[in-house]
Amino acid sequence: MKKVKDIPEEEELKEKDTTKFNFLMLGMAIVFLALGILLVSCVPHILSLTQLCYLLSAVVMGAGVFFIVRYFMTEAYKNLQEYGFSVGVILVAAGCIAMVRSEQIQGGLLYVFGALILIAAVFKFQNALDLKALRDPHWYVWLAIAAVFAVLGILSVINPFGENEAAHASFTAVVMIMDGIMSIIGTIYLFRRINQFLKREADPDAVELPPKDRPFFLKPGPEDADTFGSPEIPSAPDGPSTPTVPNASAVPQPGGESNTPSEPVIIRPEDEV
Repeated sequence: MKKVKDIPEEEELKEKDTTKFNFLMLGMAIVFLALGILLVSCVPHILSLTQLCYLLSAVVMGAGVFFIVRYFMTEAYKNLQEYGFSVGVILVAAGCIAMVRSEQIQGGLLYVFGALILIAAVFKFQNALDLKALRDPHWYVWLAIAAVFAVLGILSVINPFGENEAAHASFTAVVMIMDGIMSIIGTIYLFRRINQFLKREADPDAVELPPKDRPFFLKPGPEDADTFGSPEIPSAPDGPSTPTVPNASAVPQPGGESNTPSEPVIIRPEDEV
């Protein structure tokens, strides 16, 4: 059996980046779920949209402060391409602007939520394509779910409810709750599928997958001969080779064409004169 080599350091870095991205998507899904619950339970009974804008602005500012503090506490400034400080400053600035302009923003807040639902649907499309690349048998189910949420996001943006703001808010809130739940399930499912595949590739004792079962982006090529092994050529059996001669029926006959050749006749040592 051919053994698959361990994943190189670059592949381990890619795995870490994938893990960070999945955790980011999981966090966004939880935020979506919390916003949907808050929107359907508190607006307009407890909070108005303006007060909700103030609350969300404070949350965004708090997240920015967290990124800035984390950037310095983890000494991320010693590493290249660490943008925690920049992200934190942008979030703090966005929170301040939203808090100052809450009266103007609250009128379009539901449309912003609808646009976020549409953006989340695009990520679901990408997750479905990733599952297809991993040859997951249920990838088309997630593709259909992404299409449904894309339609719901478009409906939330175009607002078919007209002046009925309460119905628009309730519809958007319910869609956000469903989107958050499906995003959490989908992210965990994709995360597990990727981990299973990477563990199978990293296991030195793992049996090499047939080409038809490998994702198309990891099919071995000529440059991967050292990793996946070169095709084996069957060796000849031990011992002296046995001569064979054509059957007499295949020899051309006088005055006619040769008959259809049949199986060769094997001459054994004991039959020789």
